[in-house]
Amino acid sequence: MGWDKASAHISMSHEERTNEKHVRGQVLRVSARSTSPSCACQKERDPFPNSNSSLYFTKKSSSLSTNKENSFLLGRHRKKGKIPPPISSCITSLLPSPREFHREKERMVEHLLGLLKVKVVKGVNLAVRDVSSSDPYVILHMGKQKLRTKVIKKNTNPEWNEELTLSVEDPNLPVKVNVYDKDVFTRDDSMGRAEFDIRPFVDVVKRDLSNVPNGTVVQKIIPNRQNFLAEESAIYKAEGKVMQDLALRLKDVECGEIELRLTWVTIPGARGLERY
Repeated sequence: MGWDKASAHISMSHEERTNEKHVRGQVLRVSARSTSPSCACQKERDPFPNSNSSLYFTKKSSSLSTNKENSFLLGRHRKKGKIPPPISSCITSLLPSPREFHREKERMVEHLLGLLKVKVVKGVNLAVRDVSSSDPYVILHMGKQKLRTKVIKKNTNPEWNEELTLSVEDPNLPVKVNVYDKDVFTRDDSMGRAEFDIRPFVDVVKRDLSNVPNGTVVQKIIPNRQNFLAEESAIYKAEGKVMQDLALRLKDVECGEIELRLTWVTIPGARGLERY
Protein backbone atom coordinates (compact mmCIF):
# COMPACT_ATOMS: atom_id res chain seq x y z
CA MET A 1 0.00 0.00 0.00
CA GLY A 2 2.84 2.40 0.86
CA TRP A 3 4.46 1.72 -2.47
CA ASP A 4 1.23 2.60 -4.22
CA LYS A 5 1.06 6.01 -2.49
CA ALA A 6 4.67 6.75 -3.28
CA SER A 7 4.26 5.79 -6.92
CA ALA A 8 1.07 7.87 -7.10
CA HIS A 9 2.88 10.88 -5.66
CA ILE A 10 5.72 10.46 -8.16
CA SER A 11 3.27 10.20 -11.01
CA MET A 12 1.61 13.52 -10.01
CA SER A 13 2.38 16.40 -12.27
CA HIS A 14 4.08 19.56 -11.09
CA GLU A 15 0.85 21.56 -11.40
CA GLU A 16 -1.08 19.06 -9.24
CA ARG A 17 1.56 19.19 -6.46
CA THR A 18 1.39 23.00 -6.48
CA ASN A 19 -2.42 22.94 -6.12
CA GLU A 20 -2.16 20.48 -3.22
CA LYS A 21 0.27 22.75 -1.31
CA HIS A 22 -2.05 25.74 -1.88
CA VAL A 23 -5.02 23.81 -0.44
CA ARG A 24 -3.00 22.72 2.60
CA GLY A 25 -1.96 26.35 3.27
CA GLN A 26 -5.58 27.47 3.25
CA VAL A 27 -6.53 24.72 5.73
CA LEU A 28 -3.72 25.77 8.11
CA ARG A 29 -4.76 29.45 8.02
CA VAL A 30 -8.41 28.52 8.73
CA SER A 31 -7.40 26.36 11.72
CA ALA A 32 -5.23 29.19 13.08
CA ARG A 33 -8.18 31.60 12.91
CA SER A 34 -10.45 29.15 14.74
CA THR A 35 -7.95 28.72 17.62
CA SER A 36 -7.08 32.45 17.97
CA PRO A 37 -8.86 34.62 20.61
CA SER A 38 -12.06 36.39 19.74
CA CYS A 39 -12.03 39.94 18.44
CA ALA A 40 -13.20 41.35 21.76
CA CYS A 41 -10.45 39.55 23.67
CA GLN A 42 -7.90 40.60 21.10
CA LYS A 43 -8.86 44.25 21.54
CA GLU A 44 -8.50 43.95 25.32
CA ARG A 45 -5.18 42.09 25.32
CA ASP A 46 -3.52 43.59 22.27
CA PRO A 47 -1.63 46.78 23.23
CA PHE A 48 -1.05 47.41 19.52
CA PRO A 49 -4.56 46.97 17.98
CA ASN A 50 -3.54 48.44 14.61
CA SER A 51 -0.78 45.90 14.08
CA ASN A 52 -1.29 43.53 11.11
CA SER A 53 1.52 41.19 12.02
CA SER A 54 0.52 37.54 11.49
CA LEU A 55 3.16 36.41 14.00
CA TYR A 56 1.56 38.10 17.01
CA PHE A 57 -0.33 35.04 18.21
CA THR A 58 2.30 32.46 17.26
CA LYS A 59 4.23 30.62 19.94
CA LYS A 60 7.47 32.12 18.78
CA SER A 61 6.28 35.71 19.30
CA SER A 62 4.18 35.16 22.46
CA SER A 63 7.01 36.17 24.83
CA LEU A 64 7.82 39.18 22.64
CA SER A 65 4.21 40.39 22.70
CA THR A 66 4.09 40.01 26.50
CA ASN A 67 7.22 42.14 26.90
CA LYS A 68 5.77 44.80 24.59
CA GLU A 69 2.52 44.81 26.57
CA ASN A 70 4.36 45.19 29.90
CA SER A 71 6.52 48.02 28.61
CA PHE A 72 3.43 49.71 27.19
CA LEU A 73 1.57 49.51 30.51
CA LEU A 74 4.64 50.68 32.47
CA GLY A 75 5.01 53.67 30.18
CA ARG A 76 1.34 54.50 30.63
CA HIS A 77 1.77 54.38 34.44
CA ARG A 78 4.78 56.68 34.25
CA LYS A 79 2.91 59.20 32.10
CA LYS A 80 0.08 59.32 34.65
CA GLY A 81 2.52 59.69 37.55
CA LYS A 82 1.54 56.33 39.08
CA ILE A 83 3.76 53.54 40.36
CA PRO A 84 3.02 50.01 39.13
CA PRO A 85 1.50 47.78 41.84
CA PRO A 86 4.62 45.64 42.51
CA ILE A 87 6.78 48.74 43.24
CA SER A 88 4.10 50.44 45.33
CA SER A 89 3.64 47.30 47.41
CA CYS A 90 7.39 47.22 48.11
CA ILE A 91 7.35 50.86 49.23
CA THR A 92 4.33 50.25 51.46
CA SER A 93 6.09 47.34 53.15
CA LEU A 94 9.03 49.62 54.06
CA LEU A 95 6.83 52.26 55.72
CA PRO A 96 6.12 51.96 59.47
CA SER A 97 2.66 50.95 60.55
CA PRO A 98 0.36 53.60 62.08
CA ARG A 99 0.90 52.08 65.53
CA GLU A 100 4.71 52.20 65.21
CA PHE A 101 4.53 55.78 63.93
CA HIS A 102 2.36 56.79 66.91
CA ARG A 103 4.76 55.15 69.40
CA GLU A 104 7.76 56.89 67.85
CA LYS A 105 5.93 60.21 68.03
CA GLU A 106 5.16 59.64 71.72
CA ARG A 107 8.82 58.86 72.46
CA MET A 108 9.90 62.08 70.76
CA VAL A 109 7.31 64.16 72.63
CA GLU A 110 8.31 62.71 75.99
CA HIS A 111 11.82 64.17 75.69
CA LEU A 112 10.58 67.66 74.86
CA LEU A 113 10.04 70.33 77.49
CA GLY A 114 7.85 72.37 75.17
CA LEU A 115 7.98 74.88 72.34
CA LEU A 116 9.58 78.31 72.47
CA LYS A 117 8.09 80.86 70.10
CA VAL A 118 10.55 83.67 69.39
CA LYS A 119 8.97 86.70 67.79
CA VAL A 120 11.64 88.77 66.06
CA VAL A 121 10.04 92.18 66.49
CA LYS A 122 12.50 94.68 65.02
CA GLY A 123 16.05 95.97 64.73
CA VAL A 124 17.16 99.35 66.04
CA ASN A 125 19.98 101.42 64.55
CA LEU A 126 21.61 98.51 62.76
CA ALA A 127 24.98 98.88 61.05
CA VAL A 128 25.29 100.06 57.45
CA ARG A 129 26.84 97.43 55.18
CA ASP A 130 25.93 98.71 51.71
CA VAL A 131 26.48 102.22 50.31
CA SER A 132 23.96 103.95 52.55
CA SER A 133 21.84 101.18 54.09
CA SER A 134 21.58 97.40 54.62
CA ASP A 135 19.37 94.45 53.73
CA PRO A 136 19.16 92.73 57.13
CA TYR A 137 17.80 89.36 58.21
CA VAL A 138 18.10 87.35 61.44
CA ILE A 139 19.17 83.73 62.05
CA LEU A 140 18.39 81.87 65.29
CA HIS A 141 20.47 78.89 66.48
CA MET A 142 19.65 76.49 69.29
CA GLY A 143 21.64 73.28 69.25
CA LYS A 144 21.16 71.81 65.77
CA GLN A 145 18.13 73.95 65.02
CA LYS A 146 18.50 76.87 62.65
CA LEU A 147 15.74 79.31 61.69
CA ARG A 148 15.81 82.58 59.78
CA THR A 149 13.61 85.54 59.03
CA LYS A 150 12.85 87.19 55.73
CA VAL A 151 15.10 89.90 54.27
CA ILE A 152 14.04 93.53 54.59
CA LYS A 153 15.78 95.62 51.96
CA LYS A 154 17.40 99.01 52.47
CA ASN A 155 16.45 99.49 56.10
CA THR A 156 18.61 99.85 59.23
CA ASN A 157 15.53 99.95 61.49
CA PRO A 158 13.62 96.94 60.11
CA GLU A 159 10.39 95.59 61.57
CA TRP A 160 10.07 91.86 60.95
CA ASN A 161 7.31 90.90 63.41
CA GLU A 162 8.06 87.32 62.41
CA GLU A 163 7.53 84.36 64.74
CA LEU A 164 9.99 81.45 64.75
CA THR A 165 9.36 78.27 66.78
CA LEU A 166 12.08 76.23 68.52
CA SER A 167 11.59 72.85 70.19
CA VAL A 168 13.21 72.82 73.63
CA GLU A 169 14.88 69.63 74.85
CA ASP A 170 17.76 71.08 76.88
CA PRO A 171 17.16 74.49 78.48
CA ASN A 172 20.88 74.82 79.21
CA LEU A 173 21.52 75.52 75.52
CA PRO A 174 21.52 79.26 74.77
CA VAL A 175 19.65 80.73 71.84
CA LYS A 176 22.12 82.48 69.52
CA VAL A 177 21.08 85.45 67.41
CA ASN A 178 23.01 86.47 64.30
CA VAL A 179 22.17 89.42 62.02
CA TYR A 180 23.38 89.51 58.41
CA ASP A 181 23.22 91.84 55.44
CA LYS A 182 21.98 90.06 52.32
CA ASP A 183 24.29 90.37 49.30
CA VAL A 184 23.72 89.04 45.81
CA PHE A 185 27.19 88.50 44.36
CA THR A 186 29.31 88.27 47.52
CA ARG A 187 29.12 86.57 50.89
CA ASP A 188 26.54 88.01 53.32
CA ASP A 189 28.10 90.52 55.73
CA SER A 190 27.78 90.10 59.49
CA MET A 191 25.86 92.83 61.30
CA GLY A 192 26.47 91.59 64.85
CA ARG A 193 25.57 88.75 67.16
CA ALA A 194 23.90 88.14 70.52
CA GLU A 195 22.52 85.30 72.63
CA PHE A 196 20.20 84.81 75.59
CA ASP A 197 19.66 82.25 78.35
CA ILE A 198 16.21 80.66 78.60
CA ARG A 199 16.70 78.99 82.03
CA PRO A 200 15.10 81.85 84.03
CA PHE A 201 12.20 81.82 81.59
CA VAL A 202 11.72 78.02 81.94
CA ASP A 203 11.88 78.31 85.76
CA VAL A 204 8.91 80.68 85.66
CA VAL A 205 7.06 78.36 83.26
CA LYS A 206 7.36 75.53 85.81
CA ARG A 207 5.57 77.53 88.48
CA ASP A 208 1.85 77.28 89.08
CA LEU A 209 0.53 80.59 87.76
CA SER A 210 -3.10 79.57 87.51
CA ASN A 211 -4.14 82.12 90.18
CA VAL A 212 -1.86 84.88 88.84
CA PRO A 213 -3.79 87.51 86.82
CA ASN A 214 -2.73 88.51 83.33
CA GLY A 215 -0.33 91.45 83.18
CA THR A 216 1.55 90.42 86.34
CA VAL A 217 5.35 90.66 86.18
CA VAL A 218 6.69 87.47 87.74
CA GLN A 219 10.46 88.11 87.46
CA LYS A 220 12.89 90.73 86.15
CA ILE A 221 16.32 90.13 84.60
CA ILE A 222 18.91 92.86 85.13
CA PRO A 223 21.54 93.66 82.43
CA ASN A 224 25.11 92.68 83.34
CA ARG A 225 28.39 91.75 81.69
CA GLN A 226 27.37 88.11 81.31
CA ASN A 227 24.25 88.76 79.22
CA PHE A 228 23.51 90.80 76.10
CA LEU A 229 20.61 92.78 77.56
CA ALA A 230 20.42 96.43 76.59
CA GLU A 231 17.78 97.08 79.26
CA GLU A 232 15.85 95.33 82.01
CA SER A 233 13.83 92.33 80.82
CA ALA A 234 10.50 91.32 82.38
CA ILE A 235 8.98 87.84 82.49
CA TYR A 236 5.22 88.18 82.84
CA LYS A 237 1.88 86.47 82.30
CA ALA A 238 -0.32 87.62 79.44
CA GLU A 239 -3.23 85.93 77.67
CA GLY A 240 -2.82 82.97 80.00
CA LYS A 241 0.77 82.35 78.80
CA VAL A 242 4.27 83.13 80.07
CA MET A 243 6.07 85.77 77.98
CA GLN A 244 9.31 87.73 78.07
CA ASP A 245 10.45 90.84 76.20
CA LEU A 246 14.12 91.13 75.32
CA ALA A 247 16.21 93.98 73.94
CA LEU A 248 19.61 92.58 72.99
CA ARG A 249 22.67 94.71 72.26
CA LEU A 250 24.61 93.28 69.32
CA LYS A 251 28.33 92.60 69.72
CA ASP A 252 31.21 92.45 67.24
CA VAL A 253 29.65 95.41 65.42
CA GLU A 254 29.71 99.18 65.78
CA CYS A 255 26.01 99.55 66.71
CA GLY A 256 22.61 97.90 66.71
CA GLU A 257 19.98 96.21 68.89
CA ILE A 258 17.42 93.44 68.33
CA GLU A 259 14.07 93.28 70.11
CA LEU A 260 12.46 89.87 70.74
CA ARG A 261 9.40 88.48 72.48
CA LEU A 262 9.36 84.94 73.92
CA THR A 263 6.21 82.86 74.41
CA TRP A 264 6.05 79.38 75.91
CA VAL A 265 3.80 76.72 74.36
CA THR A 266 3.01 73.54 76.33
CA ILE A 267 2.88 70.30 74.33
CA PRO A 268 0.20 67.80 75.44
CA GLY A 269 1.91 64.59 76.60
CA ALA A 270 5.35 66.19 77.02
CA ARG A 271 7.01 65.09 80.27
CA GLY A 272 10.39 66.74 79.88
CA LEU A 273 9.37 69.79 81.91
CA GLU A 274 8.49 67.57 84.89
CA ARG A 275 11.97 66.01 84.95
CA TYR A 276 13.81 69.32 84.51
